[in-house]
Amino acid sequence: MLRRFLSPRWILGHVVAVLLVVLLVNLGLWQLRRLDDRREANDRVTERSTLAPVPGSAGLFDAGDSAALEWRLVTVTGVYDAENVLVILGRSDGGTAGTHSLVPLQGQDGFVWLVNRGFVPLAADTPAPPAGTVTVTGWLRPTQTRRTLGAIDSTDPGAVEYHRFDVELISRRLTGNVAPMWVQLAAEEPSTPGAAPAPVPLPPLDEGSHLSYAGQWFLFAAIAAGGWIVILKRTARTPPAPASA
Repeated sequence: MLRRFLSPRWILGHVVAVLLVVLLVNLGLWQLRRLDDRREANDRVTERSTLAPVPGSAGLFDAGDSAALEWRLVTVTGVYDAENVLVILGRSDGGTAGTHSLVPLQGQDGFVWLVNRGFVPLAADTPAPPAGTVTVTGWLRPTQTRRTLGAIDSTDPGAVEYHRFDVELISRRLTGNVAPMWVQLAAEEPSTPGAAPAPVPLPPLDEGSHLSYAGQWFLFAAIAAGGWIVILKRTARTPPAPASA
């Protein structure tokens, strides 16, 4: 009976079944790793975003570790550069397509801060930033870089539209010492009346669907393994066909 399942056709079937189960199990483990990453990210946001704001200063980045500063609140006082209002394309809010309004702020600390003032629907005009001295409070965010299949931003120093918050690229069109991280606005004083731009809130601190997806992949792996075992048992109970004359 064992020889029956050692023919080349059956060996190929065994290999395919094992590879399929291994693939499905690894997909489940991948989702569990993503769940761990999500939980760690949520913990970082929760811990850092509730700390007291730090003042914007040249010494803020002396350690050179932007990752350790992400989601820390910073307070900066300065004047918006209304002549260089920039647009970050491809954003959405509650299913509404739009952009983010990025405005340089000449801080009293000597830095030029890139401030994401918030979401603007495509059908709305971007309001001018407040004139005069303003105080901005927002979360520090690291620069963004293009992924393999991401849209390509123009390197023209006169460009005003970008697909991501690429601090190094955007700083080429500005004068002054641009801060190495951008600011996601939480509040500004004085504020601009009206609904836009709407400050971008903190990311949702949920765990997403990773756990349920992992369970589905493990279930599929069990079904594949169980299905192959059933096939083997049924085949074993079936008498082999007689050899032809």
